[in-house]
Amino acid sequence: MKSFIFVTVLIIFAMQYELVMCGEKLDIAGLKNMLKPMSKTCKGKTGATDEMIQATHAGEFSRERSLMCYFKCLSVMLKGMNKQGEATPEAARRQVEIMVREDVAVKLLALGDKCHAKVPPENYNDVCLYALEYVECCYFEDKSLYFLP
Repeated sequence: MKSFIFVTVLIIFAMQYELVMCGEKLDIAGLKNMLKPMSKTCKGKTGATDEMIQATHAGEFSRERSLMCYFKCLSVMLKGMNKQGEATPEAARRQVEIMVREDVAVKLLALGDKCHAKVPPENYNDVCLYALEYVECCYFEDKSLYFLP
């Protein structure tokens, strides 16, 4: 009986430890991992290829429609844009504050503000082009913060 109680207590402690660990905020590597399933969904919806997406990590942002709309799809999933294609910086800010480690969040929020000013959404009729140019701005402003898969 004592061993049963001991094992039960150990299991409870282990479960609580896992719950605490799951509550940790994300760094750039964590964001990349979190986005993998979203990336797969957006590739399926838009037809963007792995090669196109991988090229962005080297600063090559093709003007292929499928890649532009891939970034729009991710922007909607990340709350940077609503489904109608309107930029939602306040919602994106809340997501970053909730999900991202504070040291990284400060940098991401400053980067987002800078690119939102440089690439104003109201200057675009094409939301897919806007999404691509916003992502491109973020990449060239600070490659170390580029977390898109």
